[in-house]
Amino acid sequence: MPHPRCPRFGFCGGCALQDVPYAEQLRAKREKVSRLLEVPQEEVEVHSGREFAYRNRMDFAFHPGGLGLRERNRWDRMVDVPYCHISRQRLNRLLREVRAHFPAPVDAFEPRSQTGTFKYAVIRAPTLSSSVSFILNQDSPGVRKAEEAVEDFAPGSTADSVLLGYVPKKRDQSISQDYRVVKGEEYLEERLAGGVFRFHVMGFFQTNSAMADRLVRYVRGLFSDGKGGTLLDLYSGVGVFGIACSRLFDQVVMVESHPQSVEAARENVRLNRAGNVEAVLLDAGGIPELHLEPGGLHALVDPPRAGMHPKALRRLVDLGPERVVYVSCKPERLAQEMPVFRRAGYRMTSCALFDLFPQTRHCEVVVEMARG
Repeated sequence: MPHPRCPRFGFCGGCALQDVPYAEQLRAKREKVSRLLEVPQEEVEVHSGREFAYRNRMDFAFHPGGLGLRERNRWDRMVDVPYCHISRQRLNRLLREVRAHFPAPVDAFEPRSQTGTFKYAVIRAPTLSSSVSFILNQDSPGVRKAEEAVEDFAPGSTADSVLLGYVPKKRDQSISQDYRVVKGEEYLEERLAGGVFRFHVMGFFQTNSAMADRLVRYVRGLFSDGKGGTLLDLYSGVGVFGIACSRLFDQVVMVESHPQSVEAARENVRLNRAGNVEAVLLDAGGIPELHLEPGGLHALVDPPRAGMHPKALRRLVDLGPERVVYVSCKPERLAQEMPVFRRAGYRMTSCALFDLFPQTRHCEVVVEMARG
């Protein structure tokens, strides 16, 4: 068995598999996907990249002794983390900057008593930009002093953007819509599949830049045999998949319910000169309102870990696209939804596993389904 690279492995809750050879990690994930989706192991295509130094986002929690991650299986105790082995070097450099500017003891939030000010330092380092967001307990009397400390930190930091976010003491969140930009701007940029995509610092984006690039290129390749028509992109986020595939279709309709993401998607349409792409602010269950014709229609689905909303799933299969490409970050949930597709006449034509999260038990799966 390999010796864990991180001396905090076993205590820190960030990694679960550093004592398992990476080849064995991939085998186990392939076996799980095969079992869940009822497909032979040899038909599950496996894509993997770097075992370490891959993450472009980490949500570090403040504690009186510094900055770290939660102890394994403990919500109220922290493990101090001066260096994270699964994170990119750029991210670790920013972590060192934060720790140096906020030495122990820190006015850290205490989960049990719900006192203290500093909750999280969310560090993001995608390919083209970087940020540090300090999440504060808005109910703390020390907020103004904490703000001054962050304002003092920002000019000397190498982060492109520094933000302050505010959350109530009873809410355990590392993002907030109540925020203030201290330095830079509220958007970050990433390069994927030949395009440049902007996304909000307080929003979701893939945490493994290199593997996300391979994932997007793979999905685009699944549609490369098409002859125009319409692509319906559900849960489209900031528009990465829809825009990346836009040259393969006559039109692309991207559906997303989060206003901030739709705003970024429209900006990404402009940046990438994707004139045949429309970003629509709509719940996925509202797709009948789009009045799409089933002929020449293809669908791309990339829901959150909770999967598709049952109403959205029903309406998608009722619409009857010729092909559905489903990108799942939780294979267990996808397995629960597959019977609905099968009853509607869809059959799986390909299955691929993307290991975006080495040293953890998580993986992404891409399933291609055709009707008939």
